[in-house]
Amino acid sequence: QNLPVTIVGMGAGTIYSNLGGTHMTQEDISIAKSMPNMSVIAPADPIELNFAVDYCSNISKGPVYLRIGKSGEKNFSNHSREKWKFGKIRKIINGKNICFISYGPIIKKVFECRDLLKKEKIYPSIYNCHTLKPLDKIRLNTIFDEYKKIIILEDHSEINGLAQDVKSYA
Repeated sequence: QNLPVTIVGMGAGTIYSNLGGTHMTQEDISIAKSMPNMSVIAPADPIELNFAVDYCSNISKGPVYLRIGKSGEKNFSNHSREKWKFGKIRKIINGKNICFISYGPIIKKVFECRDLLKKEKIYPSIYNCHTLKPLDKIRLNTIFDEYKKIIILEDHSEINGLAQDVKSYA
């Protein structure tokens, strides 16, 4: 019915994997993306969560699936010079030759990878694709043109996730 409702998925992916397989939801994004008119947002940290909640509460005119962590996530998007905007891939860290694209709390692992690569004098860029549907194809085109290697890290099934979307668009 395309109503302005927000469905919140808390602790999705493998965040609660220590509680066993019954507590993992690695297909939630795939399911939400398959629903007509449903937007999908997965903020990386508490800062982005505030922007996402504001969007869902005050701006969105249709259904949204909002995938959030559990609590206590560190802020990573405060490194960005770009503002959060629904539907736009956001550059968090500027680098060259290699690009990481991620979303949600697993972006923590991207920053850990970046720290390891910096020891080898490799400085990758980090992008956050907080809006998974609709996908920002304009920014993807820019990323494809700018980087030799693109690495996608996500806490989701390989079926109908961000990596599959990017590969099929490329």
